[in-house]
Amino acid sequence: MIAGGSWTVLDGHGNEIGRVEGDEFVRCGTRPIYRIDGPALYSMDGSARLMGFIEGTEVRTRQGRIFLKFLAH
Repeated sequence: MIAGGSWTVLDGHGNEIGRVEGDEFVRCGTRPIYRIDGPALYSMDGSARLMGFIEGTEVRTRQGRIFLKFLAH
């Protein structure tokens, strides 16, 4: 379960973009950039767009591309 844990978040290329700290948000600094809702990941840019689905420690787009990776810390 990603939401509620402590994770470093990487983009699909392995670059660190943010963290999850005990709640359902991926934050870059103090700004929430994605929201986790069960297995789904949504943008926080005002559109609430579905970005992909969490599979293990990865988020995959509907096309199967790795969008984000979560590393436990």
